[in-house]
Amino acid sequence: MTNIIKLAVVGAGLVGQRHINAISKQKDVKLVAIVEPNPTEDINSLAVPCFSNLKEMFVQIFSTLSYYYHV
Repeated sequence: MTNIIKLAVVGAGLVGQRHINAISKQKDVKLVAIVEPNPTEDINSLAVPCFSNLKEMFVQIFSTLSYYYHV
């Protein structure tokens, strides 16, 4: 059984885009979120949720988790 490592990238500038590219080439790693206040069309075209700040991302994550733990 393979465990998939889920990652979020904070900041989608030059370095962030390199991280996104590197993550996409890994078979056991999945990009699950990007935090970027001013996403470009390239970032918006990815099939990955994009949040404007960390708080927004964590609210979404914890609201989803609390749903699964309370059902």
